[in-house]
Amino acid sequence: MKSNTLRKVLSNILWIFVFGYILICLAMSPLLLVEVNKVRIEVTALDTRIDILTDEVRTIKEENNKLHGLLDRANSRETVNYGIMDLSYSNQDDNKDLEFLGEWRITAYCSCEKCCGKWASSKYRPDGIVRGASGEQLIPGVSVAAPASLVFGTSIEIDGLGEYIVHDRMAQWVIKKHGNTIDLYMEDHKEALEFGVRILTVYSLQAEGGGDV
Repeated sequence: MKSNTLRKVLSNILWIFVFGYILICLAMSPLLLVEVNKVRIEVTALDTRIDILTDEVRTIKEENNKLHGLLDRANSRETVNYGIMDLSYSNQDDNKDLEFLGEWRITAYCSCEKCCGKWASSKYRPDGIVRGASGEQLIPGVSVAAPASLVFGTSIEIDGLGEYIVHDRMAQWVIKKHGNTIDLYMEDHKEALEFGVRILTVYSLQAEGGGDV
């Protein structure tokens, strides 16, 4: 009898522990769910932050590539500039001297009426050929109008632009108002307007032994 009674007591105690454990788990489950949700939210936030950092790294790489591209272009321009400088020095090897004329105002014009006024009429161009005050045909990229201090046929070099020949004359009012000015003859009015006004160094090209090139 005592053995059966003891067994029942132990069995009851065991069930009490089992039910107690179950009750504790049930009581703790909402708290566990809350903690699990917190962890889940933190993981989601970390994923979002990782995506943001990935985008930032990609943007930095793109900007870095752009910067390298700009540096490459700058280096190529320096190479071109060095080539121009070497070319200017080679003029001396070709028996040419550069006579420094100073800083000049450089503009541009074309054959239209806005640029040439009355000289654009067919009266002054009976053969349809555009000629300068020298009587020479004006050639875009070659001919320029200049003050009388530069005689017709004078070859000049404008820093950064190249060599030109004086075939035309500047209007006196322009020289009085703006000082030394050279007008580059161009293909059309749009091109002349886009050139604008620049202040550049001008040289007269002279052959060794005297006289313009």
